[in-house]
Amino acid sequence: MVVAELVKNYLNVDLPKYMGFFKNLLEKNNTGYFVGNSLTLADLALFDFLRNLRKNQPTVTDNFPVVKALTERVDSNPKIRDYLNNRKPLPQ
Repeated sequence: MVVAELVKNYLNVDLPKYMGFFKNLLEKNNTGYFVGNSLTLADLALFDFLRNLRKNQPTVTDNFPVVKALTERVDSNPKIRDYLNNRKPLPQ
């Protein structure tokens, strides 16, 4: 497979499958978070992954409202927001 086919398969098959898993976990917990009723490393990990993915795929969470709501909740956390706004850029 060429790279373009792999990317297409990832975006159209693999990613929606895993987003469905994340959606189901969030719905099962019914608190808006993966574990318990507050922010955990699991929430931060998905937030970071999707934040980076949305740079090139801005609509990636549009079909998964509970996942999108989680990322918005994490992004609006004052400590997370402060960190993101004030961290030093990573070397490129």
